[in-house]
Amino acid sequence: ALGRDFLNTGWGRFDCVIVGSGIVSQWVLERIDFKADSVQLLLILRVARLLKLARAVRLMSQFRLLWMLVRGLYSAVEALLWAVVLAGVMIYIFAIMGVEVLNKGMRVHWDADLQEQVDIHFGTVGKSMLTLIQIMTLDSWSAIA
Repeated sequence: ALGRDFLNTGWGRFDCVIVGSGIVSQWVLERIDFKADSVQLLLILRVARLLKLARAVRLMSQFRLLWMLVRGLYSAVEALLWAVVLAGVMIYIFAIMGVEVLNKGMRVHWDADLQEQVDIHFGTVGKSMLTLIQIMTLDSWSAIA
């Protein structure tokens, strides 16, 4: 329909890359029995064929409701990513506070057993972050408490 102008569109170039990678991976590399790490890139391009299928599904009128659902899920993933970033920043801040307060501020009043537990769970910022994540997700909570 578009002739040579098809290659000037983004989808036209995308289709050419997908078809070219399919030809190279199916006909050329299998004939010479080529097994290398660079073939992994071609396998990734095979997965990109699903985007071509998604484009075709999007254009069908029966799948408009399904496409709205996919767009909603994409928006939800974006919001979820920002929630994870916010939780990570909060855990990092409280981990620093835990290390500073528990290891430096209150150390003189504890017995040896309690100090050992504090060193295990709040000795460094990394250990403190892991402990706070365990508390937040209730994973192995009984071992910390």
